[in-house]
Amino acid sequence: RYHFEIYPYTGSRASIDFKTGGGVPVDDDRTFSTEPATHSTTFTATAGLTSVNLSFDAANTITVADGYIILRRNGSAPDISGVVDGVDPASLTMPAGTTRVTDITNDATTSYNNTSLTPGQTYHYVLIPYNSNGSNANTFNYKTDGTIPSLSITTTLAPTISSVTPVDEATNRPVTL
Repeated sequence: RYHFEIYPYTGSRASIDFKTGGGVPVDDDRTFSTEPATHSTTFTATAGLTSVNLSFDAANTITVADGYIILRRNGSAPDISGVVDGVDPASLTMPAGTTRVTDITNDATTSYNNTSLTPGQTYHYVLIPYNSNGSNANTFNYKTDGTIPSLSITTTLAPTISSVTPVDEATNRPVTL
């Protein structure tokens, strides 16, 4: 954490005159937390009718990672240009078409079930680790370089019935109506 005050001055070399009275701007700021060392080495998915269950390494297995953000997009890979250091996950502004699905804050979590999806749709996901000091939003540091874990998966389709033929239970033969 840094605390600073700004004092304007006039003059040069031996005759500098600093303004020290009233109206001196004062502020506090923080530096980014250390960027996570690597990405998860595991990122897999299992599709259901309206859900995708994602599995990954716990963030605590990555040097200085506190958690993950999971991004999703239909039809193509998520655009990560909205992932900006110094912004907490909930305040990130994602580009059109890219959705921040969740923020994994428990560093021991190894899965997430993304629900309320559309059957038969292909979804693309990325998993981005981050680190922060835990109390200040402007310390978030996301690992967006290197090979970011990504995957594509299609939710299953519900079976459809195109026709029904009545059957006589005694003979197990079709019945004409």
